[in-house]
Amino acid sequence: MPDLPELMPTNVSGETFGGVTYHIDGELVPVLSVDVTRVPVYFEHHILLWTNSTVSIGLKSLKGALKRMIAGMQIFVTEASGQGVIAFSRDGPGHIVPIHLKRGEEIHVREHQFLAATGNIDYSFERVRGIGTMLFGQSGFFIDRFRGELPVPLVHIVDATVTRAMRASPGGAWLIATGGTMASGLYPKKAAELGYRFLEPGDDVKALVTDAIRLVKAGRLSESGEVMKTIVARLRAEADLPVVGACTELPLAYDASGLPPEGMVSSLDSLARECVGRLYGREI
Repeated sequence: MPDLPELMPTNVSGETFGGVTYHIDGELVPVLSVDVTRVPVYFEHHILLWTNSTVSIGLKSLKGALKRMIAGMQIFVTEASGQGVIAFSRDGPGHIVPIHLKRGEEIHVREHQFLAATGNIDYSFERVRGIGTMLFGQSGFFIDRFRGELPVPLVHIVDATVTRAMRASPGGAWLIATGGTMASGLYPKKAAELGYRFLEPGDDVKALVTDAIRLVKAGRLSESGEVMKTIVARLRAEADLPVVGACTELPLAYDASGLPPEGMVSSLDSLARECVGRLYGREI
């Protein structure tokens, strides 16, 4: 015989998740108190029990406001933020069950059952269609959907490239790119912010860089590789440092040259590695 379901505990003390610390107290009509100092919390306005005077109260709009209004559902929830603690409780007996949603996880809840959620939880709804659901009213039956935050990080190719160059050659590196990229100063500026240095080639080498880019665009990779050999030889005659290829064509020209891979830091490779590293949470 399978085990009977067990009631979840109604007391939680000092639990922390998603940037907030909360407490659940009481047996018959439990109370949820949440510290909103770091992360705002939204809730249905009628379940507010008490709050510190330092907590700010405002409105948070919901997606699909028109559909919710037609269905007789709320189009706003109340949001609390600031320094302090806020407490919630319903008028009737029951349980308060904390559910920790990780990034990308989703849970569906019958309408009007949720108590409160942190501001980084996405709140939407869906209508359960079908004639049978009309028994719940003219608008049918609705399910609330809560989804854990799924952030999209912004990775900048300049940041990724400079960081990788610093790992590959702490003493500095040569910078080659299109004339426009060199004139913008984006890479040297970021390097200076991080205490790093880029060496810029003279006009003769810059002209060769332009030739290499032109040849790659024309599909003449082998010729661009020969030009790249000349570029690297002239630069390393001045300072034996790796080369940072800060445009899409130069890494291709370098690959075609047959030179050792460790001799170039590719902006394309740096960006790709940074993105994959963010995805898996480790350095690639």
